[in-house]
Amino acid sequence: MAIWEGDHQSAYGKARYEEEKAKHDAILAQMEDVIKQGAEKYAKLVEESKGERRFIGFVIRHHYSARNIMYNKMEFGAYEYIVDNDIKNVIAEYDMNGNEYKIVHQVYDKLVSGDGWAEE
Repeated sequence: MAIWEGDHQSAYGKARYEEEKAKHDAILAQMEDVIKQGAEKYAKLVEESKGERRFIGFVIRHHYSARNIMYNKMEFGAYEYIVDNDIKNVIAEYDMNGNEYKIVHQVYDKLVSGDGWAEE
């Protein structure tokens, strides 16, 4: 993609530039929508967190290690389970090494600290 425009640019180059610019603009619009949706969901979480707090269950953390199929390398993992009061049903399950877990805890930390929604 050429980074300049002008009379010296070919018709092919200009058409290619317009195609890439349209893709770029579409991606920017999608990003803005996602940021807006995230801010709305965050505001909803803040409102819900201000209400009456109630006990929903227990948090269970499970850490494990195991040898792989070749019996020479240890593999480690960690999971967090949220279970109901009776410890019969799993409400949520997170891989503690995964991105989802880290993102959820960042949101929780912001809810608790009251920093608010901010782009990072």
